[in-house]
Amino acid sequence: MTASRPPDKAQRDAADQPRPGEDAAQGSNDAQTPNDAQVPDDAQNLDQAAAPARPVARAGVPRLYGIGELSDAFKVTTRAIRFYEAKGLIAPERRGTTRLYTRRDRARLQMILRGKNLGFTLEEIREFLDLYDADPSMTVQTRHLLGKVEAAITDLACKRADIDRSLQELAQIRRECLQHLQGTDCADSDAEDV
Repeated sequence: MTASRPPDKAQRDAADQPRPGEDAAQGSNDAQTPNDAQVPDDAQNLDQAAAPARPVARAGVPRLYGIGELSDAFKVTTRAIRFYEAKGLIAPERRGTTRLYTRRDRARLQMILRGKNLGFTLEEIREFLDLYDADPSMTVQTRHLLGKVEAAITDLACKRADIDRSLQELAQIRRECLQHLQGTDCADSDAEDV
């Protein structure tokens, strides 16, 4: 007596194929679901058939994003996204343990990341996001942002001036070191000739 094993992939695939002499349409009684792949008639559409289907929002239903989609789209870790959620900067929907992000959450994440990239603190970003929620005309938000941007430009210009000064000093020290070493090399070679 032999133990029955579950069919392997090749056996399952073979079971799905029509038998010799049987039409593909006759071979299966299964109804085709919307997720089943459609094989295009012309080679021009092969790339479209091979690409995975992207979720499409139905009319009137808002588009939702998974944490992995946002992570890939913005090149950040899922841990970073959860961190911003823990700080109250974004608030995704929850379905069980799954986080679902709306277009609003996606836009807020984009603003958070842009703000961090420009050197703003999380508290400054929070102020900006709070204004975004409170002022639909975005007038207050835009004025607030303008003030922050001007302050950041001034700060970065000062830092650039400091960096330029430091680079000039380091270049001078390097020149002095090279001159010293050249003088030492000449003295060493004169001593060897004696």
